[in-house]
Amino acid sequence: MTCVQVAIVSGGGQGLGEGVARMLDENGAAKVVIFDMDESKGQEVASSLKNGLFFKVDVSNEDSVKAGFQGVTEACGRVDMMVNSAGIVGPNGVKAENVETKAFDKVYEGETIEFHCNVQFKE
Repeated sequence: MTCVQVAIVSGGGQGLGEGVARMLDENGAAKVVIFDMDESKGQEVASSLKNGLFFKVDVSNEDSVKAGFQGVTEACGRVDMMVNSAGIVGPNGVKAENVETKAFDKVYEGETIEFHCNVQFKE
């Protein structure tokens, strides 16, 4: 598979997002852009890719997502693909029925803002 696209992978600093970023890089993406809150892990992954780039982005913050998209557009000229892999995890070790509404709202808000901003700022 040959790919010449500019791809953004949110949550690309570890886990599933890292795996997707590596797969895109190995399959010829022109640029694989890592969006992650963890600067150390995100930068490490981006640096290990043939065509990696990193932006510190908080997907639960609209201004942060917008700044990330603007940075990618300035650096690469375009965005062709977005993989939403960032996730905000609620409290660990707590059963779902015991998670406070405020904690759940933070998780949901992050996912919703990420999706909305991806559509809105891609243009």
